[in-house]
Amino acid sequence: MPRAPTRLSISLRLCNSPDFAVVSAFYDNMIDGSGRLDCRRAAVSLHEAVKKLRKEIPFEQQIVFVHIGI
Repeated sequence: MPRAPTRLSISLRLCNSPDFAVVSAFYDNMIDGSGRLDCRRAAVSLHEAVKKLRKEIPFEQQIVFVHIGI
């Protein structure tokens, strides 16, 4: 994984709707004010996505999402 300052990883396949909902919310949060993806927002985007869906998704499905990087 050289030359990539930020990574998002999931330990399971995205085969059910709660996982897809987190990933969808993550990318919605990654878009900056100009409508472009901003990789510097990865950690905050993941946090906000899980926080937004916390009551809808069991804890066991929340902990499979991991952010590594800046």
